[in-house]
Amino acid sequence: MSGILNAYVGGTYGASTPSTFTATLLVVAGGGSGGSGQGGGGGAGGMLTPSATIVKGTVYTVTVGAGGAPSLSDRAGNQGSNTTITGSGFTTIQACGGGVGGVNCYLATSGGSGGGGGSRPGGCGGSTGKSGVSGQGNRGGCGGVCGPYGGAGGGGKGAAGANPTPSRCNPQRGGNGGIGATSSITGSSLYYAGGGGGSVNPGACGGGTGGCGGGGNGSGNYSVQGGNGVANTGGGSGGGSGAGTSFSGTGGKGIVVFSSCYAACSVSGCVTGPTCVSGKKVYKFTGSGTIKY
Repeated sequence: MSGILNAYVGGTYGASTPSTFTATLLVVAGGGSGGSGQGGGGGAGGMLTPSATIVKGTVYTVTVGAGGAPSLSDRAGNQGSNTTITGSGFTTIQACGGGVGGVNCYLATSGGSGGGGGSRPGGCGGSTGKSGVSGQGNRGGCGGVCGPYGGAGGGGKGAAGANPTPSRCNPQRGGNGGIGATSSITGSSLYYAGGGGGSVNPGACGGGTGGCGGGGNGSGNYSVQGGNGVANTGGGSGGGSGAGTSFSGTGGKGIVVFSSCYAACSVSGCVTGPTCVSGKKVYKFTGSGTIKY
């Protein structure tokens, strides 16, 4: 539920909450979008699972990062947005937005996980995959340099993006996106932060598969758009083949989850909870908002 929620604890409002306590968090940034025109897949948003000291009475502001917008034909993708948690006297927690997939002379970029390199006619360097942020994700793969040109997969939290196959100079399939990582903080073991798949020219064997954790599939057809990253996973989008309607998809929006032994006295914004998971009170932010214990 959204809006203001007064939390009931032990028969009174907030009476059992200590002045400080530890909460376990899931923090995932928005995924990047892939390139279009045998473009690389978008990198997944950075994923963090820290523990944090929470101070009773402090308002914590949650900003959930959006996924990168689709790219236009023969252009690189767009960066995912950072996800942050801030509060007075609190060291900001920040997961970095996913990197963009490259294409032609438009370079992939680094991010929480790095974007995959695209095709590289003319030797202009667009095939190079980019790095992820240490502890948040992995690098994107390297794209093809000879026809039929192919894009590499974007990086994911659990693995780097793959190069197009079977070889860089004869890629018949776009590179797969890097796999994400699992978290059971909401009560189910779910993947987050998977990289987007790379795209190829029509006539090849097809675009790369998005990584588990919300990565979108790459396109292998001028009439098929690259797949979107799944909302609230931080997945990178698939690359687009680059003509007709085959642009890249949209990166997946991020997410923030708080889990602790104590219920909040107020929350606002795009948040649900508390739900009870193994005796813990869990609040899930699918968009921006605030929480105070």
